[in-house]
Amino acid sequence: MHGAASRFPARRSGYPTTTVSRRTKTPLVALIQGLVAGLAGNAVFTGYQAVLGRQSGAKQPRRWADAPEPAQVGKRVLEGVFLRKVTLAQVPKLTQAVHWIYGTGWGLAHGVIQESVRQPLVSGVTLATAVTATDYTLLPR
Repeated sequence: MHGAASRFPARRSGYPTTTVSRRTKTPLVALIQGLVAGLAGNAVFTGYQAVLGRQSGAKQPRRWADAPEPAQVGKRVLEGVFLRKVTLAQVPKLTQAVHWIYGTGWGLAHGVIQESVRQPLVSGVTLATAVTATDYTLLPR
């Protein structure tokens, strides 16, 4: 064979010319992976706080102003949105509930952001910016 036919193989029709190297996850898989990441990250952070003594062994507050920020946010949501009365006796459980919901929720967000952007640096910076911008310790009282 001479000419172009000898230099270029015959193209087969019906076959894709490119391959996809990474399969797309379903939104449910991305959410589940984010949930697992959020739980794992929150567990590490909770362990870190326990080592520093910031969470375990805290005294029962005598007034809401002395309660940890997660409990104060939880109180605002429960009383403001759900019209449920919250007492100071509920502070430890409320603190833990808000802490775990908040951290795990950001894991869910990370799963969606990571799967949508698919660039770890961009998704990491995006998530860190969002977490910092909405940090419950920065909310007005």
